[in-house]
Amino acid sequence: QIWQFGCPQCMADQWTRRPYNYDWYRIGHWNGCAPDGADCRESKCCANPSKQCYEKDSSWGSCRSTCEPGSIDPFDPPQYQTPWACTLIGGDPSPSPSPAPPSTPAPPAPLAP
Repeated sequence: QIWQFGCPQCMADQWTRRPYNYDWYRIGHWNGCAPDGADCRESKCCANPSKQCYEKDSSWGSCRSTCEPGSIDPFDPPQYQTPWACTLIGGDPSPSPSPAPPSTPAPPAPLAP
């Protein structure tokens, strides 16, 4: 905790703001989600919010922007260039639409005298 007691290059303001060197929380380790390039099957979430966890097969899953079932990633090593199942893990493929606001009934017609 040296940043609390006099490390000026480490400290923004020890009581009101997070220290400058605490950017590690952005890579997903703080919230337990998988960073890019890691197996996300256990965490079921991705540190990069623009990606989702897709299962390739029973031994690998990765955070990807999109996934086409049956596709082969050309960047995988040759021995691992097998088709992706693209089973979404731990998330909904598209956000559900928000419910429509309740409609208000029309006011009653005035009574005749």
